[in-house]
Amino acid sequence: MKEISAISSSGSCSVLPSLSVRWITFVLLAGAFFFANYDLASSLKAQFGVETEGIIDATQAGSLQRRVAFSLVGLLGAFGLMRRGQNVLGINGVLGWLVLILLVWASLSISWSDDVALTFRRLVALLMLCLGALAVSKHFSPRDIILWVFFTTTAYLLVGFACEIFLGTFRPFTPSYRFAGTFHPNNQGMYCSLLLLTGTAIARTAKRTSWLFLACALVGFGFVVLTGSRSAFASSIAALLVYWTLVLSRYAKAAWLVIISMAVCFLLLLAGDDLFPTLEQGVLLGRTDSEVSTFTGRLPLWVECLDYAAKRPLQGYGYGSFFSPSRVAAISSTEGWGIPDAHSIYLGTILALGLVGLIFLVLVLIVGIYRAIEKHKVSADPFYTCFAAILVYFALEGVLESTIALDKAGFPLFLFMVVIAKLGFTRCFGNTNIDQQQTCCGSVPVEKHRPRRE
Repeated sequence: MKEISAISSSGSCSVLPSLSVRWITFVLLAGAFFFANYDLASSLKAQFGVETEGIIDATQAGSLQRRVAFSLVGLLGAFGLMRRGQNVLGINGVLGWLVLILLVWASLSISWSDDVALTFRRLVALLMLCLGALAVSKHFSPRDIILWVFFTTTAYLLVGFACEIFLGTFRPFTPSYRFAGTFHPNNQGMYCSLLLLTGTAIARTAKRTSWLFLACALVGFGFVVLTGSRSAFASSIAALLVYWTLVLSRYAKAAWLVIISMAVCFLLLLAGDDLFPTLEQGVLLGRTDSEVSTFTGRLPLWVECLDYAAKRPLQGYGYGSFFSPSRVAAISSTEGWGIPDAHSIYLGTILALGLVGLIFLVLVLIVGIYRAIEKHKVSADPFYTCFAAILVYFALEGVLESTIALDKAGFPLFLFMVVIAKLGFTRCFGNTNIDQQQTCCGSVPVEKHRPRRE
């Protein structure tokens, strides 16, 4: 690997990957996760569902393309860990210990798993992702990681858009249309939300090309709406508010509050009694396929899953083993639709690792968000703030989706692990002072990186 040296403001030296190596890594990782989960015919499927038989077959036999993809991620990770990087790895504070305990608990669950073979297979996939995440956090700065996410989600959106144009399924003005591309609309909504968050963060620091990144962020937001994913829409708005709250000055916050308040008052006067029906349709994102009160059939599923969880409240059924072929068939038959997961990372964690696993997952999220905000305050690096926004997004969307479920290997879980690894397992090369660590592990020295105050 070609390497160049960069001197931090503290006088210590760090090693950064060359531009060519960086982009090769970006492309390989983006391609691996796309290859693992893509479905070119996703937009042709009725209600975007998967038949129960297909879920059972995939659970029993696994997927060759996923094995190849995750093996590539693991090999890249192992290679990266053997090379010298700009950071050294080590447990960095309480966050690192929480993650280690959670991983050890997941590994120990093989001893009480309902399906030992399934648990072992998914633990191997988790190990591959861990290797890749540690290597990325060792070699890349926060800015590099955000650029990688921006590049990956932009590529996924472009490929999905081209696919729908080719298949003739891109019909945004058709009632009940949902943009899917090459994934389920809920997953595509998550990718578009990440494009919105990362594009906004990069636009704030870019100079000549800030308009381009901001335009991409707005396109991402538009496609979030087109996916019809209500959880992705609400979570992205909340995460974006968190980001702007952290980076804007007090005067800018007050100005925006006044502007938004005046806009709301004007809207109320203009729309009158027609406003609330319109708002209801806006909240539903135009979807008429389900009742909000049941969260698209989630409540009955959650009630049934909680009955199972009550039988093993502390330890769960083993990492990745609850939704075994027999249980998928039984629950899908009861609910009347194919169910591959719990549709909630929190309930899914209870089923897999019990209340013990849930407690540590929640602690990892809370401490991770706090740690990202703390690093932003020390280093003035806005990309740490974007880390906080991403974790907030995952925490909120995880209430209704299994995007970063610990036993659901894929791009969302890998990104979550990269962010946590960067916050909890990296120290800058040769630095022991926390202020120096924040400066060195940021994108550039503090004096050159502090964003303009508005």
